[in-house]
Amino acid sequence: MNIAPWNAAQWVNCHGSVLMQTLYPTPPGEQSEAQLEGKAFHYVIAKILTAWRDANESIPTMRNLVGEVTPHSVVIDETMAQAAIDYVTNIMGYVNDHGLLRQMQIEERIDLSVILGDGKYGIPDTLIWDPKRAELFIGDAKYGQRKVEVFENFQMIIYALAYIDTVLKANGLMDQNITVRMRIYQPRYYDVEGPCREWVVKASDLRGYRNQIDNALHAINGDSPTCKPGPWCRANHCSAAHVCESLQASTYNYLDHISHALPVELDPAALSAEYLILKDAEERLKARKTAIEEQCIGLITRGNNLPGLTTKQGYGRERWKKDVPHDEIIMMGDLLGEDIRKPAQLDTPAQCRKKGIDEAVISQYSETPKTAVKLVKDDGSKARQVFR
Repeated sequence: MNIAPWNAAQWVNCHGSVLMQTLYPTPPGEQSEAQLEGKAFHYVIAKILTAWRDANESIPTMRNLVGEVTPHSVVIDETMAQAAIDYVTNIMGYVNDHGLLRQMQIEERIDLSVILGDGKYGIPDTLIWDPKRAELFIGDAKYGQRKVEVFENFQMIIYALAYIDTVLKANGLMDQNITVRMRIYQPRYYDVEGPCREWVVKASDLRGYRNQIDNALHAINGDSPTCKPGPWCRANHCSAAHVCESLQASTYNYLDHISHALPVELDPAALSAEYLILKDAEERLKARKTAIEEQCIGLITRGNNLPGLTTKQGYGRERWKKDVPHDEIIMMGDLLGEDIRKPAQLDTPAQCRKKGIDEAVISQYSETPKTAVKLVKDDGSKARQVFR
């Protein structure tokens, strides 16, 4: 069954998704461009971090990295290389502050049998145990642009629980004195708080999450696990979304609800309730539409006729080929009397900060403009973090 730490947020909440995806798995070898980029990103990170840890290795620079083809057939560009360097800089800051270079584990397999059953394992991006301060650090890099929250992140919780039980062999008294520091670094998710998010918690406080995981596994292995629609229904998360009756029913219920006339004037409580209903409906409609869309494209590609539908090749923005020498293009423009060189541009404030420019100087000349005010769902996580 498809029970793994990386999709724990899904099966902990939707018990039936495991069986459904067993019946309707992702076709072998079929990986999206985003998945391949994510794997390539982790390859670059591991390469740089390993060089920092091992004295005999030379540390790769931006010039060394850009243009390299990873084992996943992805060409490393400047964006990916810079993102990997930024993550490594973030991790090395923690390592150097506490003198933990030799304790740093880089993409090393850890046994998850105690949590998920025999044969299950996980590969944290970075894991460090500091015996002096009794602190377990788990770092994870995400290359996607959809926010991944670190608070109550079940993937990292499973890593922490397994390590504490299997390696540290901590009992109920010991884990009250162990600190767990979980950190997610997401360079392509742009947020006012920055790319790094951290959750610090006592190991003893993770036991409640262990109960949730155990209850979910019990339901998954039971006679009739149920499906619960939610954010995990997106087609790139659940390969069975296109045949999920629960997702279909909830989507049609929303459509039926929206089709009815709504009162014009709402009091604050009703207005809030209506907005949350519509926001939830929007997410589920997107999930259902994406799942059906991919199924339709697959059928048409294989020669099936779908009334009223066809496919059209999409194209991105035109660009120069990666192997084209820029000097030749510039020379071509000069011969035609046109200067096609790109005007010089300043580095961003964040890039200047990384290069060591004084923060006082940067703040004097930079600003963070405000954008439109957005409504966001208050799921109570902020309050739970405060009380924890």
